[in-house]
Amino acid sequence: MRFYPNGRLDLIFNFGSRISRFDDRKEIRTEGSYVVGAQTRPVVIGAAGGSKFLSVSFKAGVAFPFLHLRFSEITNCALPLSCVWNQSRAEEWEDRLSELRDWPERIAWLNLHLIREFLPAAAVPNVSVSAVHLMEQQKGIVAIERICNELSITRQQLARKFDEQVGVSPKMLARIIRFRYVLDNCRLAHWGSLACDAGYYDQAHLIADFKEFTGLTPRQFVSNFPIQGMAISVNSAGGELK
Repeated sequence: MRFYPNGRLDLIFNFGSRISRFDDRKEIRTEGSYVVGAQTRPVVIGAAGGSKFLSVSFKAGVAFPFLHLRFSEITNCALPLSCVWNQSRAEEWEDRLSELRDWPERIAWLNLHLIREFLPAAAVPNVSVSAVHLMEQQKGIVAIERICNELSITRQQLARKFDEQVGVSPKMLARIIRFRYVLDNCRLAHWGSLACDAGYYDQAHLIADFKEFTGLTPRQFVSNFPIQGMAISVNSAGGELK
């Protein structure tokens, strides 16, 4: 399975065999459950037969209140969940998810316990989340200065918040959001008009961003159009590879 940058942080509850992650620089092998920081380049996920896992994807900035680390430390990285969360709790959740009979039960159980565990912390006002919301409203086509003015914060303060709570800079996240808009619409529009609609200088500018984030040219991507992993929302996903 091939995945592309989306600015999110993922918790992977793995109760099967080892999962390997490949990017253009290295292979990362992970045993058990782990957390994946924001990605700025494409990643390929591989797993042995019989692997079982559930993935919870948090919008940029949302996970900060309950994972105690600076998110820039795990950008393009994966760490064991026990490094950023209570180890006994992580093992308890892994065991329970493994015991449940099917994917709908696992997803229902996980959503319920995530809400109980994390909702109080998520209710705390968060400047980064507000900035991300503004970016998403504008498909990433927004000046950082405008965001700062609307949130009454300096560029330096916003940059520090993103380093701590998101893992990438405001400018990089805006680029990723714009890229995701292109990715979602690339089979429905002409590339020239799509470049204009997404705020790129020209089609060449779009192609450069697209290749950076996917490792493919738009033509290569559309001809292959890889099928990605299943996804549901807090956002969580489940998969069983056979």
